[in-house]
Amino acid sequence: MTPALSVLVPTCNDDLRLEIVLRALMVQDGPPFEIVVVNDGGHDITQETIQRILDEGFHCPNLNGVQYLYLSPPSTLFRAAATRNLGIKHCQGSRLVFCDTDTVPAPGFLEYHAQGRQELLVGLRRRVAQSAVESVNPSQVTEEWLQRNVCEEDSRTIRPVLIKAYQDLPGGREPHVVIYTCNLSAPIQMIRAIGGFDESFVGWGGEDEDLGIRLMKAGIQAHRTPALVYHLNHDSRSELKASAHLQETRHQSVVRVGPLPKLEPIYL
Repeated sequence: MTPALSVLVPTCNDDLRLEIVLRALMVQDGPPFEIVVVNDGGHDITQETIQRILDEGFHCPNLNGVQYLYLSPPSTLFRAAATRNLGIKHCQGSRLVFCDTDTVPAPGFLEYHAQGRQELLVGLRRRVAQSAVESVNPSQVTEEWLQRNVCEEDSRTIRPVLIKAYQDLPGGREPHVVIYTCNLSAPIQMIRAIGGFDESFVGWGGEDEDLGIRLMKAGIQAHRTPALVYHLNHDSRSELKASAHLQETRHQSVVRVGPLPKLEPIYL
């Protein structure tokens, strides 16, 4: 059966958080879905971590399978854009759901995103204290534990300029400022049509706002969804920031890397 949703999870050398995220995905209700994990040139034990969780025999009748992909060659750079593009090429679902290796989906996450049909949907996140994350057994993480250890609400609910931008969806002057790829979904052809992510973004930040700018230029509006994720705080993954690059590229054309092809899946 072809999955209705493809959940794309980029990761690199963070198997603790990845395991928590995968366990939360595997108990989600909703339509048939696949999980596509893309390793950004990280260590080899990531695939073993995924296989160990699958071997535990999770009863998730709506899970169609887990694809595991590796972005080579290994690199010390933070290549979120290129990592996601590799996953987008292989996704089989008609709707693409973005989730990160450090963002745990709350109950109802997939059900809410599945309601988007032909819309671009943007959800919220809450931050969980790093000290709590690094001392917990992944198999013991529950919704109650996540709620108890929240240390910060989403900036789109506490910063005035972002509150207005988020509340104004659909529309708004610059909806890209509220488009975070830790909790985002869209028809996969919509993302492929604008060429996916701009792979010249290397380092922290910028690639998701750039995606929002290009979607906006293509006439696509973002809509709010109640879907929620919990961000598992961590040390910075890269000292390299891409914010300056965003200022250079924001006025360029909509399509820069060309349409992304659909490939055959490789399931674990």
